[in-house]
Amino acid sequence: MKICIISLGSYPLFNPTCTRTFGGSEVQLFVLAQELAKNPNIDLHFIVGDFGQEKVEKYGRITVYKGIPVKRHSKVARFLPRSKVLLFNLMRKIQADIYIQRSASAGTGLIALLAHFWRKKFVYMTAHEIDCNGGFEQQNSWLAGKLFQFGIRSADLVVTQSQEHAQMITAHHRRSSIVIPSLYAIAPESAFEHIEKTYTLWVGRCEDWKRPEIFIELAHRHPEQEFVMISPESNNQSDYYIEIKKQLEHAPKNLRHVTYVPFAEIDEYFKHAKLFINTSSYEGFPNTFVQAMKNQTPILSLVVNPDQMLEHAGCGASAHNDTEQFYALAKKYLSTPALLSKCGQAGYRYAKEIHDSHKITQQYTELFEDLIQKR
Repeated sequence: MKICIISLGSYPLFNPTCTRTFGGSEVQLFVLAQELAKNPNIDLHFIVGDFGQEKVEKYGRITVYKGIPVKRHSKVARFLPRSKVLLFNLMRKIQADIYIQRSASAGTGLIALLAHFWRKKFVYMTAHEIDCNGGFEQQNSWLAGKLFQFGIRSADLVVTQSQEHAQMITAHHRRSSIVIPSLYAIAPESAFEHIEKTYTLWVGRCEDWKRPEIFIELAHRHPEQEFVMISPESNNQSDYYIEIKKQLEHAPKNLRHVTYVPFAEIDEYFKHAKLFINTSSYEGFPNTFVQAMKNQTPILSLVVNPDQMLEHAGCGASAHNDTEQFYALAKKYLSTPALLSKCGQAGYRYAKEIHDSHKITQQYTELFEDLIQKR
């Protein structure tokens, strides 16, 4: 079974010397590729962006191809004829049985069209609720919206991250989808013995919808606590990054800003965090939620709470977009070590049961085999 994953921003995950910003969508496809490649019956190919690397590189059993140029602060390259020809030639060269893409873009439609042109299968994976409820179409041009709609509505399989998003897809895109949780390798519980948890953590690209300024305010309100904010500059919101950097210049001494952490090292930050904070206006299913849970770190979210999983898992709470309630909950958690410990352990058990990479990879493998058999 030959599988090709297309994710332009995933190259820094293969090559840590490339420090360009990436997000949860890229991480999930990278982790999935690594897990699928362990199967000797799967031939795994991966198309990334052009970051100045070799045309073809090999990472274990994964063949990585240099594709469309990725230029900082520029979307022009995505719409140039040359980029379409590059993608066409790579897909034609690889001739995969299944092509996989994640996160809404005009490219979703193009990839679906090319895959079906060669009578191959196309799998689309959602990354945010805007993929599911029409938000992408509202925020982008008419053409980009229509191309994305064509891609998701003609996909042979759509995978989403929560029942809420599956219902949005049914309502807006008038098609079915399947819910599959995010996947991660889960360390044994013994790995967390004698780990000291010392700070409150925030992780995310510096973009306005993630609202890092609320975390900065939280640090102001708790001078007795330590706070760590891992926030690299976004590839498309440099002005906002400058604004946040100005706020950080006046931030209290108990807040440490880390500009970049390689993916292979991020677990160490979650492992030593006593509480993880999410202040985003919307998300898909945040990778950081699983990273927190698998490291026995409870979660406090201002808004995001897919399928009310924070309560179901017993790993934290949501403030339902009430900022003052959020600050009150933060005070409660930070002043109650027993509550932090209880929620951290509950989150770990939930991650082990729901997000274990071995179980989920087997589910994907069976789905892909069924797709091929339906030719």
